[in-house]
Amino acid sequence: MTISNDYDKDNNEFCISIIANISELKSVVNITNSSYLVDFTSEKSIGSVLGFDTIISSTCNRSEKTVDITSIKSVLVNVDIISGSYVNGNQSPGIYSFSPNSVLPGYFISERPNPPIYYPLNRSNIKSVRVWLTDQNNNSIDLRGERVTVRLCIREIENIKQQIFEKVKELSKEKIF
Repeated sequence: MTISNDYDKDNNEFCISIIANISELKSVVNITNSSYLVDFTSEKSIGSVLGFDTIISSTCNRSEKTVDITSIKSVLVNVDIISGSYVNGNQSPGIYSFSPNSVLPGYFISERPNPPIYYPLNRSNIKSVRVWLTDQNNNSIDLRGERVTVRLCIREIENIKQQIFEKVKELSKEKIF
């Protein structure tokens, strides 16, 4: 903007500024030069990222839509005390995965596997448990200090060999094997 002289040298300000409206998860584009228009309707515009899909002119322009800067398509809840879980064919500490698409950014998410899924524990003595969230690409999710509550249900399975034998017998009667 400095090279194109889109800069108010007297006030030391750019003619177009973009600021975050954090409380509403929206953006504000301020245009101080009355002859300027910003076209967010073109195909390769950053308007959808900023929450705009129109042409805006001078003054303070608040986006109608929320800012779309996250690319999280699914959330994987990971816990370090389990084994037997696989994601895309690879062993994983993931115990549950869900898509946050039904909730707008910044809103409360409540998820519960139904029915609950039980995985074998990878240790017999639990002194601590580490829980963390990752996205579909196994990148850590920054929750910006938000509180997360995860409830783990651990149950003891007695005589696992007998239960497996009975389940195999049941499945063979149904001709699944």
